[in-house]
Amino acid sequence: MNRFSLKLTVVAAMFNTMIFSTFASDIHTEIKKAMVERVNYGLSTSIVVGLYDNGNIDYLAYGKTDIQDGKLPNENTVFEIGSITKVMVATLLANQVKLNQLSYSSDVFSLLPADCRSEKLKGIKLEMLATHHAGLPRMPTNYETPYYKFNPEGYSVEGLCEYLRNPQDLSAPNSEYAYSNLGFGLLAYILELNTGKSLNALLKQVITEPLNMHGTAIGIQNVDSNNLAQGHHGLVRTAYFPNGLLDGAGALLSTASDLMQFLAAHFNGKDPILASLFNETKKPRQVAWDGTQIGLGWHIKTVEQTQKIYWHNGSTGGFYSFVGFDEQARKAVVVLANSGGDGNDDLGMAFLEDNAKIRTTPKHVQVKLDAAQQKRFVGVYDLEFGVPMEIKLEGTQLKAKFGDQFLLNIYPESPDSFFYRAFDAAIKFEEGKAGMTLYLHQGGEIFSAKRRTAH
Repeated sequence: MNRFSLKLTVVAAMFNTMIFSTFASDIHTEIKKAMVERVNYGLSTSIVVGLYDNGNIDYLAYGKTDIQDGKLPNENTVFEIGSITKVMVATLLANQVKLNQLSYSSDVFSLLPADCRSEKLKGIKLEMLATHHAGLPRMPTNYETPYYKFNPEGYSVEGLCEYLRNPQDLSAPNSEYAYSNLGFGLLAYILELNTGKSLNALLKQVITEPLNMHGTAIGIQNVDSNNLAQGHHGLVRTAYFPNGLLDGAGALLSTASDLMQFLAAHFNGKDPILASLFNETKKPRQVAWDGTQIGLGWHIKTVEQTQKIYWHNGSTGGFYSFVGFDEQARKAVVVLANSGGDGNDDLGMAFLEDNAKIRTTPKHVQVKLDAAQQKRFVGVYDLEFGVPMEIKLEGTQLKAKFGDQFLLNIYPESPDSFFYRAFDAAIKFEEGKAGMTLYLHQGGEIFSAKRRTAH
């Protein structure tokens, strides 16, 4: 599930040494270099990369599993993998279709309990849920992000049915690609209803048990706690938040080793039953955006009309993940981090695609400012697109909060300019006759905000 996620700052001396690759090529060297730079800068707490190249498998790792007495991660370290869960849920759909228990054209309305649906849902088919063409919003309007209002059970059946009885923010089914966590949560719920089995039981039966993916499951109680990486958001260690009825959108935990097994099975044909299911999920079914189609769960990028890259990423409150493969070249990559920020998709794509580039790590240099020098920036600023940004001072540390997101550290590089370490963005303050103005620099764009109130 793609939830906004930013990570922590640490110094290089805190980290264990890196597990280095046995592969010898420029791209492997570049990936290793970028991993070290990103962890040392603070873009990620730790990163594990798995590389599959025509039968050869290698793993790279750098950083710490936890800012508090963590260790060097490896291919068996367990991470939240967020929305990569979706491609496995789509595989479960393909399995139920293969068994003639469901059809891709089955109508969602007819598969739901009477008290959990409305006429507005008519026309939505299961394949539309699996290709983000159902016209559903990204999240249900009655969903509250658990970081701000913790619910130990996650989103409930009652909550889902309350939404589905009067769904909001719908667009016409099958009209356009609209990424929807709600859609995959609903799909998983229907698969559970149809079989009478839990999502965990279905995943174990169809995917994880046949592929010996013993580090992959929903729920931290179902994985090895000794190998579990700690999630981080900025300098804060994050808790595990159950998704409940939205588990199908992004609740799985897994390892680089397990995910490599899963990816390789898409083109090695060792399990004929899974191979037939994967052939279904890999079929392009709709257009996502220019140059990218979507199968069941998988995004399919076409490179120069000949190369097809199947990929998905995932982000949770404390983790970021990416998987991808090129069936023809017999290459696959897994990238896992117990922190998020801008993510590490580029590391994976650079391995799969010859012309893909690895982003440069930011080069900001921190200077020292005392509390008095920073206090003058404190206040609430109204960004031009309607979301407030709050600047707070805690001790000598200036912090920024975007809307309802986490409060994150920002670091001075001049008397009026600050930068994030957790992702590539910076803030510059200017004081004029009309008061204080904040300029947020991110993604090549600049967003301005006037201070509404000062504290």
